[in-house]
Amino acid sequence: MNVLRLGFILMLVSAISAGALSYVFFQTKPIIEQRKAEDTKRVLLEVLPSAKSFKELNSSEFKPLDDSVMFITNIYLGIGSQDNPVGVAIKGVTVGYGGSIVILIGISNDNKITGIEIIEHKETPGLGSKIAEKSFTGMFVSKTLNDPLTIKDDLTAIAGATKSSQAVAKLVKKIADYVLKNREAWR
Repeated sequence: MNVLRLGFILMLVSAISAGALSYVFFQTKPIIEQRKAEDTKRVLLEVLPSAKSFKELNSSEFKPLDDSVMFITNIYLGIGSQDNPVGVAIKGVTVGYGGSIVILIGISNDNKITGIEIIEHKETPGLGSKIAEKSFTGMFVSKTLNDPLTIKDDLTAIAGATKSSQAVAKLVKKIADYVLKNREAWR
């Protein structure tokens, strides 16, 4: 009898805890979604500052990259003040030394890189993590899509983080080539 009573009390505490967690989840979910959307828009404006708004293209409107460790997750068409496209912002993923690296790249209609933000990475703090610093990402800004965009040719690797630097540069080059081949489909 005592075991049944303890089991019932445990079940009751578990049910109350699960209910409280569900309540908190559903109360905070809209706030989290709103902040996530605001963060996305802020980062989009950083990489493509000439845009006033963005239209996310449906994933069926673009093709995956031809590489198993690099792929595009989102393409945003940047719309200017007169409702004309001013460029694209593309979110891509690659693998660096410490794991996945998520990058957002802004590209203007004149085929120049307008900005790069490292959104997420798991690179070594103090070494590979420097890929997210402006001293590294700034090297890409104003480069054209026809530039080599490779370490040693027109970019400098971060000392001690060559693999991370090369991973970012290779993804940027793959996305640059992708945009050159597919841009007309988005205009």
